[in-house]
Amino acid sequence: TVSFVAAGNYRINVSTSCPLSTPTGTVVGDLLVASTMSRSVTFTPTGWTNQVQRVESSSTSQATTIFTKVAEAGDLGSSTTFIQSSSNRFLGQMLSFRKSTGSPSVLSTATSLQTNNTTHDLAVVTGTADNQMAVVAGSFVFADSGGASTTISINDSFVGWVQTTTASVSENRLGVGYRAINDGVAVTGNMETSSSISSQSPQLAILLG
Repeated sequence: TVSFVAAGNYRINVSTSCPLSTPTGTVVGDLLVASTMSRSVTFTPTGWTNQVQRVESSSTSQATTIFTKVAEAGDLGSSTTFIQSSSNRFLGQMLSFRKSTGSPSVLSTATSLQTNNTTHDLAVVTGTADNQMAVVAGSFVFADSGGASTTISINDSFVGWVQTTTASVSENRLGVGYRAINDGVAVTGNMETSSSISSQSPQLAILLG
C-alpha cells in the first residue's frame, strides 16, 4: 500500500532557482516527488532522478518536470534547490509518499501535450495492482494578467483528485495532485485554468507502487 504523507510549500518564483522544502512528517525511506514548471533547461539535483519531462515546442519554452528521490537523513527538515539555466518563471512543490513495506518506486510514467485551450486532459497511467498511487503535474503558459488570482483545478467525474498546489493565487501556472488507484484503473480527468487566454499545457503522470 502506498500512502500520501504530506506536501511542502507551493513556490512561485521568477529566478534561476526554486528551493522546495521537504514535507513535514517525511521519514527516511519515503519517496520524495518534486514537480516543477520552468522556462529554460532544468538541471537534476544530485541524488534525484528526472522521471519525466515535457517541453513545449512553441515560442515559450516551458517544461513541466517530475523528479523523485528516496528520502535520506539529510533530506529531513531541509530543502532542495532546483536550478534552471536562465532567470524566468520557476514554480514547484514537493510531495512525499510512504509504502507499507520498503520504499515506493515509480512503475510507469506518461505525458500529454494539448494546445489552444484552457482545459487539458490529464496524462494517463493505469494501476497494475491494488493500493497504488498516481501523481499528476501540469502547467499552463498563461495566467490572468494584472496580478489577479488564477484558479487551477484538477477535475475527475469518477474519483476525485486531491490537489496539493494552491487552487487560486496570482501567477498560478502549475497544478499538482494525487489519488489512490487499484489494479486496472486508469487515471481520468482534466486540469483547468481560469485564465481566459488559451494556452499549451504539458501534463505529466507517474504511477507509484
